Amino acid sequence: MDKNIVVTTALREKFSAAWKQRQVILFSAPCGFGKTTTALALLEGRAICRWDALEANQPEREIRGEAVLLDNLQALKSPDAQQELCGTIRRHPEVHFVLLTRGAVPGWLMPFQFEPRMEVFEAQDLMLDQEAAEKLLEFFGVTPTSAAVLLERSKGYPLAMSLLAHEMRDGRPFDNTMDADVRRELFAHFQTAVYQRLEPAARRLLLDLAPFEPLDVEFARILSGNSCAGEILGELQQDTTMFHFDSLRRCRFWPLFRQFLLWQQDRDYSAEEQRRLFIMSCMTITKTPWTATPSAAISAGYAFLSAEDKEIMESRHPKPLWKALLLLTVPRSLSKNFAKASMKPAQIFRI
Repeated sequence: MDKNIVVTTALREKFSAAWKQRQVILFSAPCGFGKTTTALALLEGRAICRWDALEANQPEREIRGEAVLLDNLQALKSPDAQQELCGTIRRHPEVHFVLLTRGAVPGWLMPFQFEPRMEVFEAQDLMLDQEAAEKLLEFFGVTPTSAAVLLERSKGYPLAMSLLAHEMRDGRPFDNTMDADVRRELFAHFQTAVYQRLEPAARRLLLDLAPFEPLDVEFARILSGNSCAGEILGELQQDTTMFHFDSLRRCRFWPLFRQFLLWQQDRDYSAEEQRRLFIMSCMTITKTPWTATPSAAISAGYAFLSAEDKEIMESRHPKPLWKALLLLTVPRSLSKNFAKASMKPAQIFRI
């Protein structure tokens, strides 16, 4: 195992218990959480064979050793391939299957969870704690006393911690400049590993929705003008887990990915395009129930509305209601660029 790979004691213990009690172990987390390197570290010393769902036109796979490590499970889209994997798992009860995915737990694997034959590890399980952060810093020659500060900044996100430790290896102190440098590296990684792999319609939808949360499917449809917004959000959830639903219809972005989208929006959208987006966000209150419209959407867009548009909104809803919603986020309503206002310096690693 590489010396700069650290695994928390809690994760080792949980994995060890799952290994004894379950045949299938699934890691579900966004990119940058070290699913592959962590799984390899936990499987060290065991005979395994590695599969990758991204590799097309593979010959019939041969199972050797104690376990199969299957990466990029989210790429297994064909129902035939999904059923084939399920059948392989059932035909080899003596073999462990360790599955890695950027997406949510797929429905076709749920029966293994109900039996129960499968244990699921999520992003929170892969976060670094104080002990693991200190070990990581020691590997890079950084004083472990910095661990508490960096852990607070990164919230234990493994990729952020690794980049910070790498930047500090020659004695460079942590400051806002380093914060910005690491942020750019993280965002470049998100561009390559996630954003550029998406279809244009999915990219556009994410950029449109980034400033507003929580949001629901109806708000997404109206704001983007895309009648397939709900289907796109569902597919993104299965492929990325970069946002989560806190009810059947309402969802929030993973905070760090939302910051990336705001940064990307600032690069891709002109000031006029952003202005039109915020106006449209405010006007959604005239088309949907007010409970379906994020208060941030109202406050961000209200400053850009024409007098006529304001009259329309005020005629549709009681003045005390929309005025109260505006007051919830009044500092943002004073900004000419809500996306920029929502990104605070030195808060970039708030997970």
